[in-house]
Amino acid sequence: MIRGLMRGLRTGLGALAVAMQLLSAPTAGAQERPRLLQLSGGVFNVGRSQTAAEAGVELIRPIRWWRLDLAGGVSANGDGGVWGYFGVRRDLAASERWTIAPGWGVAHYERGDGKNLGGNLQFRSSLAVDYRITRKTRLGVTIHHLSNAGLEELNPGSNSVLATFSVALE
Repeated sequence: MIRGLMRGLRTGLGALAVAMQLLSAPTAGAQERPRLLQLSGGVFNVGRSQTAAEAGVELIRPIRWWRLDLAGGVSANGDGGVWGYFGVRRDLAASERWTIAPGWGVAHYERGDGKNLGGNLQFRSSLAVDYRITRKTRLGVTIHHLSNAGLEELNPGSNSVLATFSVALE
């Protein structure tokens, strides 16, 4: 179990290191959208019998292509599950202060003593709703789903509901 957690933590830290490298400088045409550091906390495996607390950190960097954002992060749950992920999302302005952001990514999951998701390779789909408090801060709610997309025989998936706080890094 410890070896699996360490492998998951290394994977997550690797994804975070890649994300930090990508976040080092904004790309041309993306200056109007800030780089963000997002902290989250909530419930893992919502609506199922084996729920657990979840916490995470995510780095978000705008790119020019289709106004997408690169997103990478590390999350963990109270049962010792750890996963690192990397993907894309898109901020869609619902109003001057409200933003809706669908996202998709690839994750490496180590279950710890928690839920068996059928394998280490997982796909993460998400939907975030954020309220811009100030020019540099956002408060929001994110739901995300982890699943191996049927690549393994066992594919129960998990859903999470998280409160988020984001701060612009510029």
